[in-house]
Amino acid sequence: MNPAEGVTLGAVAEASGAHFAAWSDKARRISVVLYDQSGEECGEFALERGDAGIFGGTVRDVRPGALYNFRVDGQVAVDPYARALPQGVHGPAEVVRPLLAPAFPKRPVDLERGEVVYELHVGAFTPEGRFESAAGRLADLKKLGITVVELMPVAAFAGQRGWGYDGVALFATHSSYGTRDELNAFIDAAHALDLSVILDVVYNHLGPAGNSLPIFSDTYFCERTNAWGNAPALEKSAFRRLILDNARYWLETLGFDGLRLDATHELEPGGDPHIVQELARIAHGCSPKAVIIAEDCRDDPAFLFGLGVDGVWSDDFHHIAHVLLTHERDGYYSDYRPSLADLARACERGQLYEGQPDATGHAHGKPIPNVAPGRFVFTLQNHDQIGNRACGERLHRLAGMPAFRALSLLLAFLPETPLLFMGQEWAASSPFLYFTDHAEPLGEAITKGRRNEFSHF
Repeated sequence: MNPAEGVTLGAVAEASGAHFAAWSDKARRISVVLYDQSGEECGEFALERGDAGIFGGTVRDVRPGALYNFRVDGQVAVDPYARALPQGVHGPAEVVRPLLAPAFPKRPVDLERGEVVYELHVGAFTPEGRFESAAGRLADLKKLGITVVELMPVAAFAGQRGWGYDGVALFATHSSYGTRDELNAFIDAAHALDLSVILDVVYNHLGPAGNSLPIFSDTYFCERTNAWGNAPALEKSAFRRLILDNARYWLETLGFDGLRLDATHELEPGGDPHIVQELARIAHGCSPKAVIIAEDCRDDPAFLFGLGVDGVWSDDFHHIAHVLLTHERDGYYSDYRPSLADLARACERGQLYEGQPDATGHAHGKPIPNVAPGRFVFTLQNHDQIGNRACGERLHRLAGMPAFRALSLLLAFLPETPLLFMGQEWAASSPFLYFTDHAEPLGEAITKGRRNEFSHF
């Protein structure tokens, strides 16, 4: 059983109160639990069970700012569709007011016209680490020549600090970064400067702490595992509905100009139609059209472009440039040579591998279709390539400034779309390491897992 289409799940403020809706294929009873500002329960209201497992009802006199949870057959659960979690993913959700209409129109992203992307982590971009302070820096990015700002994930995750790739409440902004209204103001401020804003979203797994989905249904995840644990079930499942609703929320309600999909090679099997194709359909149905950019390690752009994605991160350029400048050949760099000819081929084709054998002798990649080069996103640095290093060193610290300047100049003049990582424009001295503040024993387990994952470096 899947949630009924067209039903808005979560809490929606109305004139008379707030309407609550939750979905479960196993619950006998779901109620709304209300809390006062001190965290004490101050009321409980049973929801009526309707069609397709939807439990819903309006609770009168509940206003924006009210705190709530669901109680599912006696077990308290955070709303998976919560729009705000002011106390974090383990605290109650908040009923939010409708967003104000944007003051400035969206700016469509066109990867074929010469965009320049700037990737930033909201928590580390400014000393304050919030949407509001980041908005104050947008004019600097405009002056630099940036046209598209890409935010690393902002969905709520456990703890106060982290990269955001372990989000568990996909509709709520991480409380340390600010409120939904402040994110909306950030996007509007960017549009006022004729900057586009795209969001990095993670649909291939949820974080290890604070996930309430299993309380509502056992069908969100399947027995198949990926690098992060049990994989989401994407074939006509409730998780599929969650993802599609979430994409609509970021693009249509919040006004993002596009989404960058994390590790789309892990969104398999993707169902019929493929989940990426459905996400592209939603993006292209926005007015104006939004874009979908995929991160995918398979080097198969024909497959991805065939699903409707507008651009792909092409790691080959980065890897060849890194090997050329540093002569490191560990880990995934073992597939690459310090070769100007290989770098030239990647620049000409958009990627290096189109079926040639890699270091293991296996054929890697697929032939590249005839597409505009701007649909390949090239970078010398991004969050992964810096942060996955043991010490988080930036490229200029490894290669020296003359070589870094030369490759930066090359990147700027290539027909592919360049992406800069925050601080790259002035060769920032600060490292960028992977970080979380998960409580033990989870923190220790994540540290061990990352050491195992990158032990080949």
